[in-house]
Amino acid sequence: MREPTPPNEPVVLIIAGYDPSGGGGVLADLRAARACQVRAVAAVTAVTAQNTFEISRMTPVPADTLRAQLDLLAREFPIGAVKLGMLGTAELAGVVGDFLRALPPDLPVVLDPVLVATAGLELFDSERLPALTGLLPLCSLVTPNLPELGALTGGRTDTEEDRRQGARFLLARGARAVLVKGGHGLGDLVVDELVTASEVVGFTHPRLPGPKVRGTGCFLATAIACGLGRGMPLTGAIDAARARILEALASAWFPGGRNGLMSDL
Repeated sequence: MREPTPPNEPVVLIIAGYDPSGGGGVLADLRAARACQVRAVAAVTAVTAQNTFEISRMTPVPADTLRAQLDLLAREFPIGAVKLGMLGTAELAGVVGDFLRALPPDLPVVLDPVLVATAGLELFDSERLPALTGLLPLCSLVTPNLPELGALTGGRTDTEEDRRQGARFLLARGARAVLVKGGHGLGDLVVDELVTASEVVGFTHPRLPGPKVRGTGCFLATAIACGLGRGMPLTGAIDAARARILEALASAWFPGGRNGLMSDL
């Protein structure tokens, strides 16, 4: 029997929780990677019980289970980029940190700092946030929404200057770039801002009408990781990811609950 041949194309490694509805977590991440025509593999950090509008529990996997998933995936697949989603606990964040430190330092790593579910359940203990911010020096990009930015920095996010100060706070703690997502803001335009040590770049689009669609943060961060894994520059990867997400939102699926899901394109 012929020995299997390892895949030549780089893959995106997703490290995130499992949402059985597919609205967020690894199922949404895999959908985003497929839309970007990039192969992806996933290590699960936690299992949730939820649908499109309510969540009843989140159960983290044991640390040794996550460690085994990561070790075995890295042993076989040529990882071209990493996307981090919900990590669940400080212990699991520590496992992820140890894993990332063993990877090449120039490997793109995108962190979507998932802290609270859309339905309100806390997904990362706020008292353990230092374990999460300790990953910042290992990340190429962090993509907080406004509530996440406020939680990570302890600051306000009401004004443009508030948000830029929050982004600079994360840069000072080691992040190489911060994309502040403006979807939770007000106004007819959604403004996302990329803040680095040398520049601020704005990305805007009209606010879309209609019910809330879940999974946008997961989709965006994964699509950016896919672009970076293909060698795109950061702004180009963000532009391409935003185009993908707007396309997916235009054909979102509403299965009967209160919220929609990103389309499969």
